[in-house]
Amino acid sequence: MKTRWYVVLIALMLAGTGCSRDPEIAKRKYLESGNRYFKNGKYSEASIMYRSALRKDVRYGEAYYQLGLTYLKLNNYPSAERALRRAYELLKPGPAKEDSTGKLADIYLLAYLTDTRRSKTSEVGFLDFLGRLDPKSFDRLRLEAYKAWRDKDLDLAQTKFEAAAKVRPNEANLELAYAQVLMAKNRFEEAEKIALGIIARDKANGAPYDLLYREYLQRNRGADAEQMRKQKSENNPQVLDYRLQLAAHYIMTNRRGETDRILNAIVSDPKTFPQGRERAGDFYMSFRDFEKALEFFRGGLGGSKEARLNFQRKIADVLILQGKRDQALSLLDNEILKAAPNDPIGTALRATLWLEMGDRNQLQQAVSELETAVGKLPRNAVVRYNLGRAYWAKGEVDLARTQFRTAIDAQPDYLAPRLALAQIQLSRGEHTQALQSTEEILRLSRANLAARLLRSLALQGLGKVDEARGELQLILKASPNNPDAKFRLGLLELNARNFQAAEQIFRQCLADGKQETLCQIGLAEVFTQQQQFDKAVEVLSAEVSKSPDRRDLRLALANTCVLAKRYDQALEAYRQMIAKEPDSADLYLRLGETYRRSGNVPMAIENFRKAKQLQPNNPDAAIWLALLLHQTGREADAKVEYEQILRLQSDNAVALNNLAYVLAEQGGDLDVALTYAQRAKQKQPQLLEISDTLGWIYLKKNLRSNALDIYNELVAKAPQNPTFRYHRAMALFQGGNKPEARKELQEALRNKPAKEEEGKIRELMQKIG
Repeated sequence: MKTRWYVVLIALMLAGTGCSRDPEIAKRKYLESGNRYFKNGKYSEASIMYRSALRKDVRYGEAYYQLGLTYLKLNNYPSAERALRRAYELLKPGPAKEDSTGKLADIYLLAYLTDTRRSKTSEVGFLDFLGRLDPKSFDRLRLEAYKAWRDKDLDLAQTKFEAAAKVRPNEANLELAYAQVLMAKNRFEEAEKIALGIIARDKANGAPYDLLYREYLQRNRGADAEQMRKQKSENNPQVLDYRLQLAAHYIMTNRRGETDRILNAIVSDPKTFPQGRERAGDFYMSFRDFEKALEFFRGGLGGSKEARLNFQRKIADVLILQGKRDQALSLLDNEILKAAPNDPIGTALRATLWLEMGDRNQLQQAVSELETAVGKLPRNAVVRYNLGRAYWAKGEVDLARTQFRTAIDAQPDYLAPRLALAQIQLSRGEHTQALQSTEEILRLSRANLAARLLRSLALQGLGKVDEARGELQLILKASPNNPDAKFRLGLLELNARNFQAAEQIFRQCLADGKQETLCQIGLAEVFTQQQQFDKAVEVLSAEVSKSPDRRDLRLALANTCVLAKRYDQALEAYRQMIAKEPDSADLYLRLGETYRRSGNVPMAIENFRKAKQLQPNNPDAAIWLALLLHQTGREADAKVEYEQILRLQSDNAVALNNLAYVLAEQGGDLDVALTYAQRAKQKQPQLLEISDTLGWIYLKKNLRSNALDIYNELVAKAPQNPTFRYHRAMALFQGGNKPEARKELQEALRNKPAKEEEGKIRELMQKIG
């Protein structure tokens, strides 16, 4: 009997082992486990399970489908696209395949519509997917409709939207797009009826309210716009954001009493709105009503220890924005960090203050503390964001960008890292990405003023000046005294070289008594761009005398003095700033550039070298150092610097070109020199000087035909350049064409070459005879 039980037990064990090793059973178990994680909102864990299922079966369409949905929840659109594309290819007809098709269409459409530069990547992906769909299918028709709308073919867009609506009626997103096409065709009443119909069917859908609100404002139907905001809030009484949108409407139409009434009602109902007080303070802070924000934040100090800490941080934020740095630092040191020494948010705030106040000595300590906090709380979006702030303050922008993206992934509705990311994108000239980032913020918070201002900058960077101006004017129409929008509009007119309009805006800004310092800098820049340097210096000097501790003012004055060729005054200003910030590579760079412009090359070299020591990975300091060493005949030292630059920035065209020239002149490896010159030419094909270097190396290698081709083109483009004519003469002489070479040399002399080059030209003429 005992033996029989052993046999049964072994059989059961073998059966269990067989099940775990059966790929079909294993993959289904992984899928089911992933579905449970997905249902509970644990998307990272779900993705692991789905990927495990795919390791058992790489053609498991349902796992690809679920993985794609998971990546969408994580806002990882590239990975979602890849997974859903495989699901679309592998799934049999049914609800999952239909849904994967629709979501794929949404991804391709979003990429296509937000790619304002119409890059080949997004267009090819969009058109390829479009071509795979059934011509009569809903997704094919709606994609064709959106494409026609983007191409401004409104008649075709209308036709396609109507055809799609017949396939799938009462699709809210489609109806909204169709309504906007009708609005563009001046058929507003029809569009209005469609939007109101969506609201009647689905009162919780915020999009049609927002569409009508914007249209009513643009049509000067203020009462109807207000009614839309009120109706949206009344139909969704427990949605805090909708109440804040109504409050924003009132504040932008100068009805502060109504705004205060709404915010007070929110705060007095903590059961419905547990974060009401905090959101109310944030609201006033976003509209720069700092005293009101402080009132709400201070009202929350009597809560729990955690709530008190949170409101203290908020108060510190407001004090920083008010420029009350000493008070903010005192609050951080004596209360916040005294009660919670390892508080990452307070640490980040203090790090930002140290930077703004010129105290970088403890910044690395703040970074270290934040890195420790992130190690303990890797999914805490606030800690990630503040580590990003600290990296940004330290100048490590790529690390900051990574932290901001991670914070967004952890908490998609957290706007602060989204705004910071958009600012970084703008600072790096990534205007398309910045536009997309700001539009994502506005989808989450339509009334976000900071996002609208950043969106105007992105539009301006893309050359869409009229749209950028319209964005700012829309803000000012709703809020005429908004200082930030007014200042940005002044900068826009300045960049568009509408100097009279810019000056008028900055002077009005000053008359309003808000943003005085920034408006003074803007006014000075108006004069600077018109070469009226004395006026610019006068404006800035007066402002510095009133606010001698403002770094931005002192820097603006020093920079303007450089442009005005008041080099002694600029040098003194930079030296005074360096005395307070001895580790600022940027200030040493500016000091070196001022010495260079004033003709003091030895001192310029010394300061560029100091800047390079402070920031050894910054190619800006190294390139100027190399150029000056090259210019002063120290070619061996310059060669070392160029090589170091290429280790930092392998595609730096200046370093590639100049290193190629040095190698050719010093008898170095001509093949290496030729490679460098060709890479420089690929990087900057329009620079004639790089073509000259390439031709010069061809001459050194006795490749006369190649050299002559280059110099024929250079002389045709720049006939007055004596160097190009001299080098063309050398190529002709090497080829045995002495008469033409002599003519080129004579023409070179007529164009007044430098003294050293003139001697070489005459020497070659003697050889020709």
